[in-house]
Amino acid sequence: MNILRATVIAFLTGIAFSSPAGAQTWPKLLGEADPTLVAYTPKYHVRVFTGGFDQPRPKQTEKKLVSKLRKHDATQSTITTAQDYGRRLTGLFEPSTLLDEIDEAIDRVTAIWRSCGGIYARHSSDFGWSNITFTVRDTVFANPGTGVMVGGVTVDKYNAHIVNLTFHYWFDPDPTRLEIAKLGDFARWEAGNILEWNRTGQPRDIGDSSPCGK
Repeated sequence: MNILRATVIAFLTGIAFSSPAGAQTWPKLLGEADPTLVAYTPKYHVRVFTGGFDQPRPKQTEKKLVSKLRKHDATQSTITTAQDYGRRLTGLFEPSTLLDEIDEAIDRVTAIWRSCGGIYARHSSDFGWSNITFTVRDTVFANPGTGVMVGGVTVDKYNAHIVNLTFHYWFDPDPTRLEIAKLGDFARWEAGNILEWNRTGQPRDIGDSSPCGK
């Protein structure tokens, strides 16, 4: 995830600073978000403003997503990967994976922290995830603190925003460089940032890196 995060942010930063404001259209691959919809993850009871992306969106996954990717000359394998993920996230044929992906992200980050032992293990084991809110965004968005376009950000000790689905190199002329970046990837990174902010009282972008290795 370190490479994924760095790649997405570095590339999006370049676009943000090399183009006039509003000049780029950031694709909403799964459609518009509904900011009123709330759900809770089954394991950690994290509050999630799902954007409605945990509900079937057949027009998006079966037609519009495919059309948008084809306009960018994406390879068929890229289209298939994105479409399959969109179907799983929105629960088109089976129950949505959205809430489970956030719980799984927390599991993975907690395991990293526990492997450090000591204060890190205690902090991650005792942390109250039911006090945390994730908001799912429909496309990459401006970091409220820096204005840089990102796919995820922790805005304070209790709130993080993450994109549902995006790609590295979205504006790269080489379609073979399109690589999917999933909601679960960003959830894992921001879960690590939330743990660190609550441990130290200071924002720190450590993501899913080991806190005892910093």
